[in-house]
Amino acid sequence: NLPFFPNQNFFPANVHPGMDESSVSHPNAIQLIPVELNTNHFSISGNPLSHQRTTPDISSNIYVSKGTAKLSEAEDWTPNPNRLLDILSELEKLNDVICKLKDECDLPNAKPNLKRERNRLASKACRLKKKATHETNKIKLEGLEIEFSNI
Repeated sequence: NLPFFPNQNFFPANVHPGMDESSVSHPNAIQLIPVELNTNHFSISGNPLSHQRTTPDISSNIYVSKGTAKLSEAEDWTPNPNRLLDILSELEKLNDVICKLKDECDLPNAKPNLKRERNRLASKACRLKKKATHETNKIKLEGLEIEFSNI
């Protein structure tokens, strides 16, 4: 644990470029503060700065489940036919808009923004179709469970 001064290894003993001995005693002169270097902790002017290096354990890993997960739509297995109807009506509206845009995009002088907008709406429709299939699977599963319990 040797004290470390900036520039101590670069210049001969107490000789700094651009500084004469009269500037050291100047009231605005910069005083160098000793810094002790250690691998586990730092101290500046005798005041320790805590810096502990710890190995990450499994519970602090971001990829390990902490037991309380955010519930998403995929983990909700209660069937909701009204939600399915809402998704289907929104899909019909999107399909109408996409069909109108398709007619305009097929023209030879179509703007790239129209194609981009059509692709954006098409990907939104694809996501809605996935949600609709998920809802129908939940309804089917509920029906199968009721049927199985009646047997």
